[in-house]
Amino acid sequence: MKVAVGLTVITAGVAALALSLAAVLAPLAVLKLTFSLLGISLLPALSQGFSKIGQLIAGLARYFSQLGVRLLPVLSQGLSKTGQLIAGLARASLPLLTTGLRVMG
Repeated sequence: MKVAVGLTVITAGVAALALSLAAVLAPLAVLKLTFSLLGISLLPALSQGFSKIGQLIAGLARYFSQLGVRLLPVLSQGLSKTGQLIAGLARASLPLLTTGLRVMG
């Protein structure tokens, strides 16, 4: 069941990314088609501009990907320490809870 939920979340995330990418690329494709049909000569300059924007987006994606890979061990260690802290608090409060229940009767 947990695997199905995990796959569902991942699929939904990929679908959201695909829709956002389509929302960006579709207007650019329509603009390119319009310019080619009208024979406007600004297309090469715009194409280069879009190419540079695409390279910038790809560079940002690589940067954030590498950042995520570098932060993963730190986050893992932090979550592990948090789990240990919660377990320690639960172990420490259990005797107090049982004593309280004994006193109450």
